[in-house]
Amino acid sequence: MERNLHEDLEICNTATEGAWNADRVEWPGNENLRHWVMTHEDGLACAVSYEDARFIAEARDGWPHAIERALSAEADVERLRKIIDRIYAYVQEKWEEEPEREAQIAYCRVLFEIERSEREEVSLDDKA
Repeated sequence: MERNLHEDLEICNTATEGAWNADRVEWPGNENLRHWVMTHEDGLACAVSYEDARFIAEARDGWPHAIERALSAEADVERLRKIIDRIYAYVQEKWEEEPEREAQIAYCRVLFEIERSEREEVSLDDKA
């Protein structure tokens, strides 16, 4: 099943705010639910084990961060695919015009295009 990362991020962002933590103290009364996941104010959920409670608590901050990184990586992949497609089309065109000499020149231009694109990316990052 493919997930929609934008929807997953929205789910994360609409959950109760604040730092969540897992309480190591076992609460009596229910053998199945002994460890609370809490904010500073109140309990949010209860889990069978401390490890499960910790997973739930850590997911509050970790999951949105991971989703944002995945979305950024997907955008980078798409941007790089477009660059590669442009470069491939350019090399293909030059190869057909004059296979030997122009292909070598086109290869050098590809390297320059990649370098230029990387410099522009760094320049944009510096401005942010």
